[in-house]
Amino acid sequence: MKKLTTVLLSTAIAASTLLVAGNAGAVSFERPDPNKLSAAGATVKEFVEGASHEFNLYVAHGCEYLPYKAANTTSLLMVTPSAPEAKFDTITPVLDAAGKPKLDAAGKGIMKAAIMENVFFSKRTDAVTGKVIEYDTGPVLNLRVSTNEIGAKTKSYWEKIGGFSHHGREQTDSVSALHWHSFNLTDEFYTDLKFRATTAKFRGCVQSATVYVPVWQICGKTDYTSFSAHPNLKGANDFAPSFKIVRNEVGNPYPASCAKDVTKRLDVIVSPSVMQINKYLKATGYPGKRVKHSFAHG
Repeated sequence: MKKLTTVLLSTAIAASTLLVAGNAGAVSFERPDPNKLSAAGATVKEFVEGASHEFNLYVAHGCEYLPYKAANTTSLLMVTPSAPEAKFDTITPVLDAAGKPKLDAAGKGIMKAAIMENVFFSKRTDAVTGKVIEYDTGPVLNLRVSTNEIGAKTKSYWEKIGGFSHHGREQTDSVSALHWHSFNLTDEFYTDLKFRATTAKFRGCVQSATVYVPVWQICGKTDYTSFSAHPNLKGANDFAPSFKIVRNEVGNPYPASCAKDVTKRLDVIVSPSVMQINKYLKATGYPGKRVKHSFAHG
């Protein structure tokens, strides 16, 4: 699987937007398409905040290419970041004394990362009192899995996430992991595993969020490969599939502090916590420490 990199767009346009590469691998949210390549050479799937979207988890082939020599993929586990157990890394540019982004030797912006809480939210208006009620959430809400022939048997794992607005009502739990099972994907076939979810809204000066979704591709009865490495893990080449949520500047305008000064806008990387991942690995019976570059650091 291709190595993921983060690339800062030219500071000549005074932006700190990150493009994330590497989604053209064996499991991704976007099929490889030369007409949709980013500057780094891989597809970037984008979804606008605060809206319902269909997601396609693209599985390119079975397991014949693996050392295990098991031709068929029999199941797939996917874990999405959910509050409060998700980890939010805020990526911001390093500024010089004049308040301008510092550049490295290649002319690209120098970035720094910090942990940030309360990035995502959902809100509703109470029909009786008219009061606006706001909830802290994870990046995706109200996940609903589609059924199709190859993944007809699917287990959904629900988790309490502290509440969010769904059709004007409060909902306190959401699907945080999916386990497609009891199918056989041979090496000469591919499939799309579909689900719908609503993207949360951004607070403050956040302009985008890249969401990493670890996946375990199960081969035969006992072997598997993991696409689960955290994007900040150096030297790994089995990064989790990812998609990007972008701000709706019309429906959710930037606050005054960053409305004009784009260097103050933030990009966020979101991934499930080790606790969350290991919980679902245990539930499905797959050991979490067999793969070298997993979130569990096995």
